[in-house]
Amino acid sequence: MRNNNKILIIWSSEWPWDVRIDKQIKTLINNNYDVSIIARNTTKRKSEEIVNNIHIFRVGNILPNNSLDNVISTPIYINPLWIIKILKTIIRTKPNIILIREIPLAPITIILAKMFNIKVVLDIAEHFPALMRVTKKYINNPLLKFLICSLGWYDYIEKFSVKNCDKILVVVKESKDRLIKQYKICEDKIEIVSNTPIEIPKSQIYYQYTENLKIVYTGNIDGKFRGIQTILEAAEILKEHQNIEFNIIGDGAAFSMIKQLKNNKNLHNINLLGRFEHFKLLEFLRTQSLGIVPHTKSDVIEYTIPNKLFDYMSYSLPLIVSSATPLKRIVEETNCGYIFEAENPKSLADLILSLFNKKQELFTKAQNGYNAIVQIYNWSKDEKKFCNILNQLLNKKGVNDAN
Repeated sequence: MRNNNKILIIWSSEWPWDVRIDKQIKTLINNNYDVSIIARNTTKRKSEEIVNNIHIFRVGNILPNNSLDNVISTPIYINPLWIIKILKTIIRTKPNIILIREIPLAPITIILAKMFNIKVVLDIAEHFPALMRVTKKYINNPLLKFLICSLGWYDYIEKFSVKNCDKILVVVKESKDRLIKQYKICEDKIEIVSNTPIEIPKSQIYYQYTENLKIVYTGNIDGKFRGIQTILEAAEILKEHQNIEFNIIGDGAAFSMIKQLKNNKNLHNINLLGRFEHFKLLEFLRTQSLGIVPHTKSDVIEYTIPNKLFDYMSYSLPLIVSSATPLKRIVEETNCGYIFEAENPKSLADLILSLFNKKQELFTKAQNGYNAIVQIYNWSKDEKKFCNILNQLLNKKGVNDAN
């Protein structure tokens, strides 16, 4: 029997892997969708293959010179390689819905989708124009800096995309509020589908108080907005306290710089552990005392929420977060952690020192975080909203109890 539930995902990076798309794909397959994805190919993978019932089409790996190949496969809506690949894939797979992850390829995808009368869902996980304005490889190029920062190129891309797609997904209410205010988008067009965990540990509380505080950061190390330098500066203040250690898991463009700063300051209380596979990362969280999200208060951060926040909560780690608005709001609403002043290492150091001998309080906050995951911030709730959006676009009955 022919499956009329067909979805095409447009992803501007490598596949595999992206944790948010992975959750969406699992939900789609469980709901009998045929799933195809167009992704970038900078790692010499097959140009087309079927893996775990996902039909993967890749752009790139055309030239023997990797650097030149990466240039010509840049994911931007005016790139002919992407335009041709998207058009051919639409004709071949005949999707009912196209899901676009972020905005670089959104304009041409929306135009092509309208030609074929296909509904478009735009998934905005972060303030992409703001991210581009602080990404070094773009702002270090005078032409790109002029286009992105002075002319606001990505702002125009975002404006066109949000106004012309059929539905928008965001990860926090602050992002929804921004789009409504900035572009006069109808509230009903936007749904909050957050970065919540797909699996929740079955044991209710892992947290065990110890005299040593092990504070873990997980995620990319690729820009000032991550706030990792604040951790380094706080670690320098605390370096004489041998019962405090910071474990930083991840890598990225700023990893070498962070490593050099750690070595220059002789910070033995910081461990740079590199990137872990996702399952290994979650296992490591069981060994830690607190999870930290030190992000700055900036446009990049004020309209998103990281997966790590919910990962920490699901593994019963009390949180230490900066005063960035979404982080502060969730921690205050759930009473699952502590807040320090963003980009203030002394505020962070003083907070950490204040946590010693607070065994019961830390345990309570750990329990609150876990309970919030079970009751509110979990993918089983978010996927219902996700499915309802798709069903509405296909004129089907929605999933019950989406709230």
